[in-house]
Amino acid sequence: MNNYDVVIIGSGWSGICSLKHCLEEKLNAIILEKSQYFGGVWNIQNKPSVYANTYSVTSKYYLSMSDF
Repeated sequence: MNNYDVVIIGSGWSGICSLKHCLEEKLNAIILEKSQYFGGVWNIQNKPSVYANTYSVTSKYYLSMSDF
């Protein structure tokens, strides 16, 4: 049996970011995801998801991680 400091429900953008920060803080964390794919609604293999031809216009400074 594993003991976790943090359990994250869902591997969408927020879940992935949360896991990244937990790992940076040396916390023992896990993501639980109901789908076989990560990425939440931004992964078109998940249902529901954005349309395959969705085009998003935004600044990379708002939606990117500086160390990725």
